[in-house]
Amino acid sequence: MLTSPVVHFVLPGESGKAIIPELLSGKHPSSHPESSSIGSGNYEHAPRAVVLGGAFEDSDIAALRDAVKAVNGARGVAWVRQDLSQPAPPVTSPEYPKLMTRRTKEAVIQLEKDGKLDGTHDELEWY
Repeated sequence: MLTSPVVHFVLPGESGKAIIPELLSGKHPSSHPESSSIGSGNYEHAPRAVVLGGAFEDSDIAALRDAVKAVNGARGVAWVRQDLSQPAPPVTSPEYPKLMTRRTKEAVIQLEKDGKLDGTHDELEWY
């Protein structure tokens, strides 16, 4: 069973373009004003997926992926984003984080089963 923890939480904004390429290159992230303390902070292994919340727009995701492509040695990952066409309760409801957590876990587990977390898969996926 998949037991990969959240390594680092990146807020929407400029930080992801600096932090995510470093993480996918197997490096510790540089300090950034928009850094978050959420996540295990275990940078021993490069992440196998980047999970993006509903606040990330298409243009944000494209900019993040371009930043990663510009770095030599960055690992390929599944870019897992929220499927906004799927029904969901209001963001402010207590049910919302539970549903998003369940959908995210199910998507990442399926990616593992499909062999898409091996460092070569670099595609958008949905939860």
